[in-house]
Amino acid sequence: MLESLTGLESQAGSGARAGTNVRLFQVPDWIIKTALGAAVGVIALLLAGCAGDPVARMAEAGEIADPAEDSNRAVFDANNYLDRNLLKPVAGGYRETLPGGMQRGVHNFLTNLQEPSIAINDVLQGNVGRGASTIWRFAVNTTAGGLGIFDIAADLGLEHHEADFGQTLGVWGVGEGPYLTLPLLGPSNLRDATGTVVGFVMNPVSLGPAQPLVTVGQGLDARVANAEALETLERGSVDYYASLRSAYIQRRRALVQDGKSPGSQLGNEPVIDISLDDVPPPSTAPPLAASPGSAPVEAAPLPTLPKEPTI
Repeated sequence: MLESLTGLESQAGSGARAGTNVRLFQVPDWIIKTALGAAVGVIALLLAGCAGDPVARMAEAGEIADPAEDSNRAVFDANNYLDRNLLKPVAGGYRETLPGGMQRGVHNFLTNLQEPSIAINDVLQGNVGRGASTIWRFAVNTTAGGLGIFDIAADLGLEHHEADFGQTLGVWGVGEGPYLTLPLLGPSNLRDATGTVVGFVMNPVSLGPAQPLVTVGQGLDARVANAEALETLERGSVDYYASLRSAYIQRRRALVQDGKSPGSQLGNEPVIDISLDDVPPPSTAPPLAASPGSAPVEAAPLPTLPKEPTI
């Protein structure tokens, strides 16, 4: 008995000297990433608290706080130059070269990779049922849909929706903070910029060395999906920077509201939707009041207004 214990002790000592590590339990990577993301979220809460009452009051009034507008416009000009000379031509060539079916397959595959992160944010927002549906969607498309190339889950009623940590912070009551234009990434604000960092940290799906390529592919896919909307917005804008800023903030506020009250299907719409649904048609305009003793005056038709981005 004593000899056996001595032998075991000798083997353990040899293993330690050889540098062998014995782990009884290893914490999964996704739990570590989520914990790190939550820590960054706490920092975001503190940053948002320091953003200043004037910024919060402007957001509550529906206005946009852009104290660094000069710097933001400089970054916007640089991003726009890169978009015109690189991203837009590449996106155009992609659309013209790749058949529509293959484009849908690539889009579905890239979208499927986002589903686990979306499910985590659903749960963090308190939408547990929505998160469960997202997990089912990911499972169905990853298996029956060929790694997500085919959106089989949509045919089963499991529709895709958007959710990210910037939206989660908004659902938690964190203010959006000042507006920002980020290099390469484009429109954002303090809250969403923090959410972007957290999204990279807590993403449970990582393809290792291929992840940067996936990120570039997702950016190109988003550019292709919004090409027509962006062109329409730019053509109809006197100030493209201000129009894009307004469109972005409107959509982000709508997404936060959707996180608080799921069901608006905002996640199925383009990032920028150019429409004017809230303007009543000319036939609904009330007749003008006529002066005493004169014939009634018919209402003039409403003029055609330039379309504004509504998210």
